[in-house]
Formats: sequence, C-alpha cells, structure tokens
Amino acid sequence: MEAALSAQARRTRKLIRQALLALLEDHGFESITLSMVAERAEVNRSTVYRYYESLMDILGDCIYEVSGMADEHVPPHDAPDFDDRLERVIACSYRDMRDHASLYLLIRRFPQDTPSGSPHVGVVEAHSRKFYRNLVDQLVALRPGIAGSHAYLETTLSGISGALAKNWIDGGFVEEPEELARVTMSFFSACIDAADGASDR
Repeated sequence: MEAALSAQARRTRKLIRQALLALLEDHGFESITLSMVAERAEVNRSTVYRYYESLMDILGDCIYEVSGMADEHVPPHDAPDFDDRLERVIACSYRDMRDHASLYLLIRRFPQDTPSGSPHVGVVEAHSRKFYRNLVDQLVALRPGIAGSHAYLETTLSGISGALAKNWIDGGFVEEPEELARVTMSFFSACIDAADGASDR
C-alpha cells in the first residue's frame, strides 16, 4: 500500500508514525488519542483518519517499519562473512530498540493487554516476532542440528529484546548496542555448539 501512495502521502503517513512514536516516549499507549497524534504531527485530525482508522492501525505500521529495518539486512546463511554481517544486523536491531524502547516494550505486551477481538492483534503480534523468526531460521539453515531448539531460541531472543528495552528505559544499560550484539552472538554460538554436540551423539 505504501508504495502506491504519492510522495506527499508517504511523508504525511511518516509524520503520523513519528508523532505516535514520540508520544509513546512521554505517555502510555492507553493515554494517547488520535487528536494528540494529529497535534504532534501538525496535521488535521481528518488527515490522520484519511490514512488510518485507529491508533492500532498507526501502531501496526510503526511496528512493521521498525521490525523490517534490520530484517531486510539479515545475511543469507551461506554468506562467507555470515557471522560478521549478522552481528552488525543485531547491533542495528539493538540500536533501534534503544531509540524506540517504549515501542518495543509495548510490542512485548501484545496481545495480552489488547482488547479481545481487535482485528489488528494478529498483525501486531506477527510483525513483532518477524525479526526474531528470521534470525532463528538463518541459524537453523546454518546448523540443521539446532532445529529442535527453534522455539526455545525464538522465545529467548524475544525475551532478550524485552529486557533490553526495559533496561534502556530505566537507564540501567551502559553497554553500547555493538557490545550487546557480541554477547548475543556468543549466545548463538553456544546454542549452535550444543546442537552440534547433540546431533553427534
């Protein structure tokens, strides 16, 4: 849909998304209204409604955009410099978590805190897990023996993201994203080694 819009429409939608992200840093999601988003984006409320039906629509777009940034750059598993490239992608993801910590914490709460029956819950949840699924899929392709740990890895990575976002919000993290990426790669390596050892037995 975004690609079919005019350049001005894409800019306006981006302003609206940025307004919601900025408001998330200052308010809980439940406290935000479409009027607040329109005011922060410096557009009319009717303009917001032209592109989005609800706050959940805007949120879904924000999550899709954020989760796709690093996801697009996950290297193929047979790339000769796979480890180095993957570490850079993970660092990029962590940097984005730091910059949008409130959004990542909100993602972690769905769908439990979302009104039941919301048509957007599935979309939001799917986007929030997309990056981690892709990373784990690449690891499984790299080491087929790790396939049995697929769900565990994905859950662990999702948990890591939530913990990182919370700590960044609380000001408890002093490590740079690059350092945290190295720690994550060490975790990957340990999982791969464990899977390789299990497949040899």
